[in-house]
Amino acid sequence: MSNYNLDDPVELLCALTEINSVNSTLVPGAPGESEIATFIGKWFTDRGFEVTRLEGTPGRPSIVACSKGATSSKKIMLNGHIDTVTIASYDGDGCKAVRKDGNVYGRGTFDMKGGLAGQMIAAHRAVQQGITGQVIVAAVSDEEHGNIGTEEVLKHFTADVGVVAEPTMLGLTVAHKGFVWFDLTINGLAAHGSRHDLGIDAITKAGYALVAFGEGPLEGRLVGREGEVRLGPGEILRVYGGQNELVRFHVEGLLSFPGLFSPNLWGQLSLGLLWIMEAAYRFTGNWGLAILFLTLVVRLLLWPLMHQQFKSMAEIQRLQPLIQKINEKYKDDPNKRAEATMKLYQEHRVNPAAGCLPLLIQMPILFILWKVIANYEFGQGFLWIPDLALPDPYYILPVLYVASTFLSTWLSAHGNRDLIRQSLFMNLIFVFLVLQFPSGVTLYWVLSTLIGLVQQWLINKSLAPLKA
Repeated sequence: MSNYNLDDPVELLCALTEINSVNSTLVPGAPGESEIATFIGKWFTDRGFEVTRLEGTPGRPSIVACSKGATSSKKIMLNGHIDTVTIASYDGDGCKAVRKDGNVYGRGTFDMKGGLAGQMIAAHRAVQQGITGQVIVAAVSDEEHGNIGTEEVLKHFTADVGVVAEPTMLGLTVAHKGFVWFDLTINGLAAHGSRHDLGIDAITKAGYALVAFGEGPLEGRLVGREGEVRLGPGEILRVYGGQNELVRFHVEGLLSFPGLFSPNLWGQLSLGLLWIMEAAYRFTGNWGLAILFLTLVVRLLLWPLMHQQFKSMAEIQRLQPLIQKINEKYKDDPNKRAEATMKLYQEHRVNPAAGCLPLLIQMPILFILWKVIANYEFGQGFLWIPDLALPDPYYILPVLYVASTFLSTWLSAHGNRDLIRQSLFMNLIFVFLVLQFPSGVTLYWVLSTLIGLVQQWLINKSLAPLKA
């Protein structure tokens, strides 16, 4: 190496250029970054910097030089890579710095030993001029291939602001598009050809994913609307793979599938229920407990309406002896019978239609939950249930549904056999639908009914005995 003045940025560039730092991953047998890293480390040590050599990958070192004596907690990191591409294609001696017409020629002078030399000199002069914050220079390896140097540096050092001296023809670049490699696993569920509705076609889902990553909305978000690529402040690329990757696309508003998560009120309610269920799972790690939490949240939101429903039902049953007397008294006059019954309701402040609205609200929720759970990939079972998205194979949950519904009817009917008989008949018809419910939906319905039992019991207990 020639005798250069290493405190002059141009001559420092020449010295760096004459060190062969071809990336050894790109060119097997190349020297890599060891020699240039040693040179940069000594340069900073000689000028009073605290130098750290990081070499998590043997033979691929990075140098981090930190100034001493900072009086402020602020930190600025100057980042530059020390590797180059091959010199085999270079016209002439790539490891010889040639000055011509005010320019310096040689492999890496432009990308990016020129920027690195400028950062080294700037860091030293900033310290000499009394900069209050800390200056950190990260001279990293492997930028030309896998960025292992920068990744290793960021595990040990942070800063308030970073400046990368990549060649931009002296233009200031706010952000620059990078790249990421990832594997996307799309799960499906095998099913017999006669019951394709029980399966999940991974190939179809892969098609949606390819559209999203190709010419879909995701690609538009990455490219941007301006001539230069800018990601914008705080915007990151989220990659979802494995289970429910397409559900996550829905949450991000990237895809719209027919029948699921439509951009309307029902779609938003679906996403809301999904968000609650997934948040509960992240906390509990158990999908059964997550559905229990979801049930508690929904019942809590519906508590005032359900309270009015149960109270109205209890009041009506409490008035049954008086209603029976009215029916006997006016058995031949339906108009007077209806008039007397309404007067009785008014005297006791009972609204016979009060119980309808909560029921009308619950049914859409049940339908929405069916759509969410039936299209979800849980990846684990719960107790005896192998998949909460499919019906209970042992019919235990439908039996629990019938039992809990019977208890609820018995508790609200106050021994009214006719009402109990009618309710059981309706539920026996409904049970055929329950047999086709996803297990997660049936579990929700059973838990919701049990919570309703507690609510009904509390209301019945609070009612005063009817005065004769």
